[in-house]
Amino acid sequence: MISFFNEHQALLWWFGAISLGTFAGSLILVPVLVARLPPDYFSAAARPVPQWLPTHPLLRVLSLGFKNICGAILILAGGMMIFIPGQGLLTMFVGLTLLDFPGKYPLEKRIVRVPPLLRTINWIRKRKGRPEFGV
Repeated sequence: MISFFNEHQALLWWFGAISLGTFAGSLILVPVLVARLPPDYFSAAARPVPQWLPTHPLLRVLSLGFKNICGAILILAGGMMIFIPGQGLLTMFVGLTLLDFPGKYPLEKRIVRVPPLLRTINWIRKRKGRPEFGV
């Protein structure tokens, strides 16, 4: 095992740098993204169509494909970060939110309704001067 680490030091440095970048990025981006969501984001019966999606069919497929590839890469990177220092579970969760699959919106609503998570999200929104989520 030690010989593996000695032979692949550059790879471990890259994973460490990615892990540190993901951690720093999550500390900066998560509060910004949570504050930008509308207060009724998780209370709607169905997921509203994102305004950023292009209306042209080819551009829509390409943008959704790119988003899903990014999500899959983050899930794989998060899986590796479980074994090295880093935010493995958080990275995997961010990757999961990027993926598009049937039943994703009800799953997100169920996860957000967990009381400690909802308290934390609403605390972030309150600090940013935004109304709490109504779930």
